[in-house]
Amino acid sequence: MSGVAVPVSVGAQAHAQEQEQRHAVTPPSARSPVGPPPGQIVRWSLSQPHCGGTLIAPRVMLTAGSCAPRVSHRRSAFVLTDAGAVRARFVRYPRRIGPVGDVAIMLLERPLPGAAIREMAPVPSYRQEQSALVDGADDMTEGARLVAYGSAPESRSTQTGSRKARRMDAYQLRHPAPGSGTIAAGATSARPLVYRSVAGYRRAEPQRIDGRSPHQLFNALVMRAFYPHRRRQASDARALLHGDRDLDEQVLLTSGLATDARMGIASPLRQQDRGGGVFVLDAEQREWLVGTVLGTQMQARQSEYWPWVFAMLQRYGMQAEALQLARQVLGTGRWGEKGRQGTVGDIYAYVNPHTNRVEFARLAALDRQGQYGYLPIGGRDNANWEHLGHDLPTAAEATARIRAWLPDTSDGKAGEVFVRAHPTARTFEYFRLRTDVPGTLSEPPVDATTNAEWEYLGGNLVV
Repeated sequence: MSGVAVPVSVGAQAHAQEQEQRHAVTPPSARSPVGPPPGQIVRWSLSQPHCGGTLIAPRVMLTAGSCAPRVSHRRSAFVLTDAGAVRARFVRYPRRIGPVGDVAIMLLERPLPGAAIREMAPVPSYRQEQSALVDGADDMTEGARLVAYGSAPESRSTQTGSRKARRMDAYQLRHPAPGSGTIAAGATSARPLVYRSVAGYRRAEPQRIDGRSPHQLFNALVMRAFYPHRRRQASDARALLHGDRDLDEQVLLTSGLATDARMGIASPLRQQDRGGGVFVLDAEQREWLVGTVLGTQMQARQSEYWPWVFAMLQRYGMQAEALQLARQVLGTGRWGEKGRQGTVGDIYAYVNPHTNRVEFARLAALDRQGQYGYLPIGGRDNANWEHLGHDLPTAAEATARIRAWLPDTSDGKAGEVFVRAHPTARTFEYFRLRTDVPGTLSEPPVDATTNAEWEYLGGNLVV
């Protein structure tokens, strides 16, 4: 948003920080490789006994939308544990397309009793998740390691199950591979559960997307929604890539290889598994929450739904939890906690002391000492910050790479995005470099136009 710079007093900034500290929720930290399941609640529903959930705050549990209470007019339910039950509000994501978007949250009246949960699930920042979820080897023996938690019974003969989540990190070998005769039935496959994007499947096993394989990744409803022009010949490649990108933002696939069934390899997840967490392992084998279990092949990629979760927390009066979530996924922390050092493009969440609402601002410029100033509180940009409003930015918005244009900026690459403080209008503008520039970059146009070197993108960055 553009406008006149609004000065922020030191007292107002201090008051905002005091308000945040008074209502702060202690954020979770990454769990050690050995320990209890991170924030996992299993068999919490009498009407949906196979459903699980993931606590990201003492009063906030993620689950699947299909875990809704069976009585449709009821918006409330109970979360059951061995130590007792807590009433909660069940809120389902409204824009579901088949299994895509089958997510929900439970907003608890109070924290769960007893020692049912010792810690919350650690939430990575958008950038952490983006760096972690990358494609590995085509044979899926290497890649970003995933861990999923299920609550359905181990076998069909087991009716009751337990309140301990099943931890799954590898595909299962249900019987000896043809011709081997050396591996006992039921032994765990050596192949781990790893991440593969939709784009990765299109590269390695395109037949599983275009309809030429019996082991399709998506049903007809999903295909019609995300690939509406897939049967057209003209301009088809660009439309397919667009569908791949949209799906990759919303789902995590645990679909294995097309040859798995013939080789006796099965997913460790059961079709009845719903609502548990999907985690990615970092280099130290710590687990970070990246998804929600929705069955065997397709899981929800949680980063797509964080803005909606944030909005629901705000709507139902859970501002402290909303602010904590925003700072976790943005990865920028509190204003000033790093000595007012920051990176242009970073987005900060804060409570405006005048409105008592959570707002967002993107760092667009630093002073001569490489520091930033006070956050805007008048709903407009100031000398260092672009005011973004009250909605949690998406993963794409928060991870966009931006450079600040200054008179001595040099060595730009075609496609890089720059932000420039307009010399007279006291607003920020965005430009994309149209060609490689090995030396000093020219000044972007001041009249909101495009020239041979710069493409004008406007006063708000659209990704």
